[in-house]
Amino acid sequence: MIPLITALLLATLVGLALRRRDGRFTAPTASSPTDLPVVGSVATLVQISAEACAVCPRVARTLTEVADATPGVAHVELRAEDHPELLTRHDVRRSPTVLVVDGLGQVRGRASGAVTAAQARTVLAPLLDPEALDVHAA
Repeated sequence: MIPLITALLLATLVGLALRRRDGRFTAPTASSPTDLPVVGSVATLVQISAEACAVCPRVARTLTEVADATPGVAHVELRAEDHPELLTRHDVRRSPTVLVVDGLGQVRGRASGAVTAAQARTVLAPLLDPEALDVHAA
């Protein structure tokens, strides 16, 4: 009986930890120019999805709505099966993974799981502020 309770407790803790991280954007480990598509003049939300992903269509609709409502922002969805090289290069471990690429081609943020519109708008906010970009300094 104790091993069953321990297993259930462990599974619950793992599930809660995953849910807590779901959709949260984090800073990239490096911000060098990437090989990802840059479609938006300010930012491109690059979604890497697997064919069997249950939440990917909902995330795609959400990101498309955010991009359509935000000048200079675009949404691009790439199939993991069609771009296996991206999985290794960008450390994609879950589907969907969303990479925020600025207008210069640098990854500015990343998230895995069910991204909400509020989370997407929050990560885009610094890119929409011209002073935060510091593009003209050189």
